[in-house]
Order: sequence, then structure tokens, then C-alpha cells
Amino acid sequence: MDKEGLRRRTGGRRRLALVAVLVLVLLTGGLFTLQIGGGGADPAAAQREPNATEASPGPQGEQSAASPAAGEATAPAADGSGGDGETGGGDGAGAALGEPPAAGEINDAPQPVAAAGALNRPADVSDGVEAAVGSFEAVDGDPGGAAEAGGPSIRFSVTVSNRTGSAISLEEAVVNVEAGPDATPATQLSGPGGTAFPATLGAGESASAVFVFRVAPELRQALRILFHYQATTPIAAFEGPMPQSEGKQ
Repeated sequence: MDKEGLRRRTGGRRRLALVAVLVLVLLTGGLFTLQIGGGGADPAAAQREPNATEASPGPQGEQSAASPAAGEATAPAADGSGGDGETGGGDGAGAALGEPPAAGEINDAPQPVAAAGALNRPADVSDGVEAAVGSFEAVDGDPGGAAEAGGPSIRFSVTVSNRTGSAISLEEAVVNVEAGPDATPATQLSGPGGTAFPATLGAGESASAVFVFRVAPELRQALRILFHYQATTPIAAFEGPMPQSEGKQ
């Protein structure tokens, strides 16, 4: 091959290489231009676009964030109110729950008193528990302290019998006396000879306590002895006359 032919062939290859380089530069520049001009969409940006919409501020975005997902149950408010702040279930929803009773409201109710029996007859104060009064005397009451005042008094005993199969407590046992036509409460004195119930009474056992109350002689024809066994049982009542002078009846 002569020099002229070799020169032409080499020049042709150079021109093809130059054309290829120009084409590559043009393509690269076109793509760059499209990206800058917004003609192309960034797949990553398009993928992030919905999340940006959800996070964007605005009333519609806030409502979507606060709303529960589809298919999820909305939990009721702790105070029974709906989502709009109004009480759920109507005006009677709060009343259905009921208001707690005021302190002491139930305990303030008077304890019932059983029908009164004669002084010489025992009374059932609970299942298997019986009480009876006896040994009535008129005495001169002895003041046991500065707060007590002596004077004409009555003394008697109260006997409790336990016919249950287990021990019972007498710690709540209390005796009161009312005297006269107006059922005036009498004052309890320490003596002479006053005693107390034991704290516990065994099964099948009986125990007595002696009580002294200051009662004027003119009121002793209408006496009422009240025996309080427990707060859950009615009060036993005994009625009848008492002696008006010292000594046994």
C-alpha cells in the first residue's frame, strides 16, 4: 500500500473516533440539560414524594395523622366522651355510672330496734346468740370519776349465751337504759359493782356483765334496757318496772 492510501485510511479512523466522541458528548449534555430543566423525573424523589405529602403541614395532613388506620377500632375515651368532646351515650351516660355515696351517709342510718320483750324474758339477738337481763337492784350510784355524779341508781346484769359452734366477739356489746314516759337516756356509772363483758365468748358458754345507771325513783316504773350486740344485728329491747328502793326485787 502506498503512503497516500495509508494516510486516507488513518484519517478515516480518526474521523470516526471524533464523531463517536462528539455523539457521546452531545448525549451526556442532553441528559444533563433535561435534569436541570426538570424534564426528567428523579425516581428516588418520586418515591419520597408521598411521604413528604403526609408529613406536610396543613389541616388535611393533620387530620390524616390523627385519624386511625383503616380497619382499626377507635378506643373509647376514659371519661366516656366522644372524639368531639361531648359526652357519649346521651345525657344519662354519666348518671348510669352512679355517684359515690357521701362519707357516712350509710352509717348515719339508725340501727333497727327489735320488738321489746319483758324484762324477765330472754331475747335472741342473733342466730344462736341469746341475751337476758336479771338481778335487778336499786342502789346508790358511786361516781367513778370527776365527770360522773352519784345518786339513786339501778343495778342489773346482762347475760349473753353463745349457742353457736364457734367463739363470738363481745367487743361491740353495749348496754343503754331509757327511763320514764319520755324515754329519757340514763347515765351509766362505774359502781358499785359494775363489770364488763369478756372480749370473746367461747362456743356453748355464757358470760354476764353488771351495769349501774343513775335513774330517779319516779322514773323506774317505765324502764327500757337496750342491748347492742353488733352493728349488723338489731338492738334487743327489754321493758318493765324496776324496784324503787334498795334491795332485790
